[in-house]
Amino acid sequence: MSDTKNKALVPIQQSLTVVKKQLAITDKLLKESDQSKLVRKIATGLEVISPIEMVFVNGGTFEMGNSDGHDKEKPVHSVTLTDFYIGKYQVTQKEWKEIMGNNPSFFKGDNLPVEQVNWFDVQTYIQKLNAKTQGNYRLPTEAEWEYAARGGNKSNNYQYSGGNTLDDVAWYKSNSNNKSHPVGMKLPYERVAE
Repeated sequence: MSDTKNKALVPIQQSLTVVKKQLAITDKLLKESDQSKLVRKIATGLEVISPIEMVFVNGGTFEMGNSDGHDKEKPVHSVTLTDFYIGKYQVTQKEWKEIMGNNPSFFKGDNLPVEQVNWFDVQTYIQKLNAKTQGNYRLPTEAEWEYAARGGNKSNNYQYSGGNTLDDVAWYKSNSNNKSHPVGMKLPYERVAE
């Protein structure tokens, strides 16, 4: 496989973030049948889709950057964030298909992370998701992503986000069998909210 193809197989590593407002979908909606979803769509004019599970992150101040890292990671500096929500999991192929009507992924499976998409594809997905749900989804900023992955102000200072053993927290070349795996199969990033 070419390097370009290999890069395309990497799943979206960022979850969607919604700021100050979580999509108002109740647990009852999660249990609705396809027929009742159709009735709701006809009655309201809005398509009922599976909700994206979100996690609340308390805002705070943290030190971002790495004085020993690449030039673009320097200097270490304080960043203050307000409260936000972030997707609990990577966007799945099922979620992608519900919005986009297609599944571009090489490794197929409803609960696998979508891959074979680029930044522009993701922006189109977010635009359509917001239109269908009247939501306010977007990708997290680099600072939000790093803060959430560290556990916000509750960090345990693990070597990796969520633990000290790489195999417990991530899929990578040595443990993935060169394929995607269902979301939620590894330890979560550090706890960001109670």
